[in-house]
Amino acid sequence: MRDHIARDAPATAMTYVRKLRNSVGRLKQFPCSGEVVPEIGREDLREVLQGNYRIIYRVSERRVDILAVFHSSQIFDERDLGSAE
Repeated sequence: MRDHIARDAPATAMTYVRKLRNSVGRLKQFPCSGEVVPEIGREDLREVLQGNYRIIYRVSERRVDILAVFHSSQIFDERDLGSAE
């Protein structure tokens, strides 16, 4: 994503990537602070919204895995998460 934005505005890309990273920083202490992904409804698959982007992640006993970051205008397809089972 950064590379895509950076083609036209490198400084903007770096700033936005920093915002995305900061928005998930709290997950270390509060892994369930995001909302359950409404299209899936599983407690272990959650999302954090940052501006126009959805950050989808999986919560397990010992870790949080970021599965996808995509623009909220995109049609969500669970297959885009790869192996989220």
